[in-house]
Amino acid sequence: MRSWEREGMEKILALLVSAGILLIIGADKAVIQGVIGAIFVVFLLTFLWNRRQEKAERDRILDWLHFPEKEIPKAERRPEVQKLLQCCQEQFWQQKEMEEEKEKQMRINQDYYTLWTHQIKTPIAAMKLLIDQMEEGKERNCLRQELFKTGQYVELMLSYQRMATFHEDLNLQEEHLEELVRAAVKKFSFFFIYQKLSVQIEIGDTKIVTDKKWFAVILEQILSNALKYTQEGGISVWWQEECLFIKDTGIGIRKEDIPRVFERGFCGYNGRMHQQSSGIGLYLSQEIAGKLGYAITIDSETGKGTTVCIHMKQPELIRE
Repeated sequence: MRSWEREGMEKILALLVSAGILLIIGADKAVIQGVIGAIFVVFLLTFLWNRRQEKAERDRILDWLHFPEKEIPKAERRPEVQKLLQCCQEQFWQQKEMEEEKEKQMRINQDYYTLWTHQIKTPIAAMKLLIDQMEEGKERNCLRQELFKTGQYVELMLSYQRMATFHEDLNLQEEHLEELVRAAVKKFSFFFIYQKLSVQIEIGDTKIVTDKKWFAVILEQILSNALKYTQEGGISVWWQEECLFIKDTGIGIRKEDIPRVFERGFCGYNGRMHQQSSGIGLYLSQEIAGKLGYAITIDSETGKGTTVCIHMKQPELIRE
């Protein structure tokens, strides 16, 4: 029995004893009825008051559960609840401390890898200068290709690291889509020339709201994959019904691999056979696309090529 219920019962018992005494000494019937009525009124008021206090206490506890960092509300009517609340708050602070430590460690790791990737750019730039001084030939072209790929992997790692602070680095503006596409294609111009691949761009005067830097990461990853697995023919890029299509005439993707191409670390049959896949590029592209309000889908047929579609219907959320 709760303390307030015990107090109420004690008061009622005292009044009942008083009524019994009055009855024994032969008190007037009206007096006895008055005492009994008083007993009922006292009981009712005590019951309602304590119910109200109990509800107020419960509401304070429920409010506190949403903000456990605040001072624990007093549960005078229920000491066991008070102890439970203290245990909850201790666990809350322990959990918060663990999360803060984990976040701190993640920031340290991120800063370390970011610094490392920036520092590795220096020897890459030096190697590029040395290669440029070499005589034209197959060896020089091979070195240029491999050095370019190394630089792309470094940029991929930087983009992957920056995903943790994506919205802090977001700069949405209206851009000419064809200019963005041509800039990405130009970056890979050496590969188009060396592999003797054609490129067709049919976009027109289309404008989109996007982050120029992040959108370039998507385009470069898609073009990089297309160039890896295309030995002849070329790549076509066009705009149709709020979708940007990028089609190659490469080796294609196995049907059973298509549902998993956006999984982190998934290389698929082509990646394992040619040992050219990191399993990060398409995963990162889809993640960036999602944050920009886009979606990427892939349609492919083995031996005939792959078509990547970036669905770019502009939601109002992105414009804000």
